[in-house]
Amino acid sequence: DAEFKARYERVKANVANAMAGIDPRMSDLEKALYLHDYIDTHVYYKMVGDRTYYSGSALGDGYAVCSGYDAAYRVLLHEAGIESAVQSSTPMNHAWTYIKLNGQWYHADSTWDDNRDGYETIHTWFIRNDSEFTSSSATPKPHHSWYSSMVSEKSTSTAYTNWFVHDVKGAMYYSNRYWYYRDVNTNSIKCALIDGSEMTTVIDGSAINKKVTIVSVKNGLLTYKIGDTTYTKTVK
Repeated sequence: DAEFKARYERVKANVANAMAGIDPRMSDLEKALYLHDYIDTHVYYKMVGDRTYYSGSALGDGYAVCSGYDAAYRVLLHEAGIESAVQSSTPMNHAWTYIKLNGQWYHADSTWDDNRDGYETIHTWFIRNDSEFTSSSATPKPHHSWYSSMVSEKSTSTAYTNWFVHDVKGAMYYSNRYWYYRDVNTNSIKCALIDGSEMTTVIDGSAINKKVTIVSVKNGLLTYKIGDTTYTKTVK
């Protein structure tokens, strides 16, 4: 359409912006998490013509349907050197991303992880195996009847079955090997390594009657809000 050239330039700029946030020390798992949250903080669900099925709309316009979320996520994963494929379910009229990490495949549904429970992004459907994706005990809304024309391998790894990230509601922020996030159960800001070790409370909001939220974590500086008031704190 008439916006194609301008949209293409926006796609390139957004891809470059996403890649600029990758730390060389990140593992592929961390890159996948960072890019998952990048998609979900820059894209919202909306159908406006056929283009919303593709990455150009997600990365160029900021909105897409499920296949656009998947396509955009796979563009970024490809740029980060991570193998991925699309999984589709005709009965569900839905698509999501299949990611290969350390020789094993995992499901990641960035569409369902976007705008759920009033948060910008959640991680319920991120890095899950086949069993978890079809089990309501692991994910509250099971997937079913999927197929991929790109890969035939099953997802059977349980390496991340009890991963703390699945319970995090809200975007996660990377800084100097640590991940910062809001703990909704205690109204606090915590940080941990990607495996959940070295978990510490950075801002204790358990006795605060206003919502504590993260604004950003950049260059060793945590910017956060208590209610509508903004604060900063030097972090690791």
